[in-house]
Amino acid sequence: MISRVIAEFDSRQAAQFAVTQAKNNIGYVYSGSIVTSPGSRHHRSGLSYSLNTHADFLSAVVPDSYTMDNEIHAGEKYSACIICGSGAVENVVSMLHALGAENIRSAV
Repeated sequence: MISRVIAEFDSRQAAQFAVTQAKNNIGYVYSGSIVTSPGSRHHRSGLSYSLNTHADFLSAVVPDSYTMDNEIHAGEKYSACIICGSGAVENVVSMLHALGAENIRSAV
């Protein structure tokens, strides 16, 4: 019987590492994929907004060629979805716990 195990991670790299480890080290793992949560929000920091437009400190100090990534991915979750045989579910769940996964769910 085929089963699906889904676990949430805080970063895409951690989710990808979990899928790779499951495929390489656990028998009867057929496939794995990464899904981004649909309710994730992108927050922007207030560095690009100035209250005083007459004398903007950042534009006076930071050169024009310097680019800043002021987008913070707060609360964004990545889900690792692993398809495996029903006999491998316990091994997959144990490995996901060891890698720091949150909210692990399995469906048979």
